[in-house]
This record gives sequence, structure tokens and C-alpha cells, in this order.
Amino acid sequence: MTFFYGALTAIAFFAVFAIIRMFFRVEEGHAAIVTSFGRPLKNDKGQTAIIGAGVHTKLPWQKAHEFSVMERDIAIREENREVELLARDGTLLRMEPQIRFQFRPEIAENFVFGIKRPLSHLREVFRSLISSEIGRFGTGLTEEGSYSEIRKQRQFLHAAVQNDFQRVIDSKYGIQFKAAEISEILPPAELAQALNSVQKVEAENRTLVARIQADCEQRIQAAKHGVYISEVKAEAVETEIEIIGAALSTLQGQDVLGDYLKRRRDEATSNSKTLYLKT
Repeated sequence: MTFFYGALTAIAFFAVFAIIRMFFRVEEGHAAIVTSFGRPLKNDKGQTAIIGAGVHTKLPWQKAHEFSVMERDIAIREENREVELLARDGTLLRMEPQIRFQFRPEIAENFVFGIKRPLSHLREVFRSLISSEIGRFGTGLTEEGSYSEIRKQRQFLHAAVQNDFQRVIDSKYGIQFKAAEISEILPPAELAQALNSVQKVEAENRTLVARIQADCEQRIQAAKHGVYISEVKAEAVETEIEIIGAALSTLQGQDVLGDYLKRRRDEATSNSKTLYLKT
């Protein structure tokens, strides 16, 4: 009896486990492919069955492979810095491409089962395609170099990259390519350093010119103020001379100018400590 109850308990546990394994949930924005012993299940048309969002059932030994069908972005970078790509004229450019894509459920089998590390693989494929397009982009005849040519014709570069991606990526990797954008194109490190040096010198020159202009303006204002004070003093002296002249003219008209001058002379003489007489 003990063996019987033990076996019955084991069967019950197995049944519960099997029932739990029969249900699975696919999140919104995701899809799933169910495999039976490693082989994807097919629909009535002989195509891989794609299961949408919701709660579904399967056999206990079957496995559900869920994947996102939402639009995604991948940044092409090297160790958290801009990727370096060789241009047509041999210039090493730094840039940060952004790739936007979406998995195509109808051919998602290529992505789910065809690649071991799909996102890393796609990132390397994107980098290779962009590198190839950058390397052959432009005419190579411009005197300004590939860096200036790429910056001026960025829209044509985007179009060429998108054409390559749509031709190579769409059907092979089970994804639908949306857009490629190279948001930032930086010059080579040596050129960037030279440009930074030029900008630094220009900034220092602007600061020096502004400082000299401010100093000159301050001196001009000080000189104007000095001239104004001198003019005021001159006007005061002129007024004082006019007043004294008018007073002397009045004394002369009254015939007392000689007496006034004699009295002033006597006052000055009396206040003097030393007196020199000319003989």
C-alpha cells in the first residue's frame, strides 16, 4: 500500500507539473514560436506557426521561444565610445550610427534559431555594412577630403546605407529594417585636436581683444571726464576774471582804483614776513 500511495503521489505531482507546462503566456509586443523536440510547429500553410500575445497552451514536452516584435534601436559603438571607420581617402572618421529595426514574425525563425547571439551578430553586421559604405562613399576628387564631403552629403549617405541594409538584412535575418541614422560624424583625432587648438586660440584672441577694448574704453571715458572737469574749471576761472574785471572797472569809473590798489598793497606788505626793496 505504501508503494501504491507513493506512486499515486508521484503521478499526481507529474500531472500537475505537466498541466503547468501546458500553459504559457506571451507578453504584449512579443510573439512566440513553439518547438517540439527542437522542431518548430507549422501551421496549415506549412509555415512556422507564430503565436501572438496572450495565454496559450502547448504539450508538456514542447517549448515556447518568445521574442520581441517591437521596434528596436541598436547603437554601433566600440567599448562605449564612437566607432572608427576608414573613409575613401584613408581618413579615420569617428561616428555613432543608430540602427532602427523590427523583427518580422513571418520569417522570425531565421532570427530565433539561425543565430546563436542574434543582437551581437546584427551589431557586427551593421558595423560591417556601414564601414563598407563609408569606405566607398564619395568621389575622392574633392580637395576638402572625405570628412567634409560626407558631412555635406549626409542625406545621400543615409540613403545609400538604407539601400544596402534593405538588400542584405531584411530577408536573411528575419528582421525588417526601418532606418539608419549617423547622428554625429567626428573628424580624426589629429584634426579634432588641431580644430580644438584653433578654437582655443580664437577664444583667447576674442578675450584679449575684448579686454583691450574695455581698457581703451575705460581710458577714453576717464579722458572725457578729465576734459569735462578742466572745462568746468576754466569756465569758473573765466567767470571769476570777468567779475574781478567788472569790479576794477567800477572802481576806475569812480576814480578810486589807485586808492584800492594802494590799500591792497599795504595789506600784502603788512602780512609779509620778509620784505625785499629794490633800490
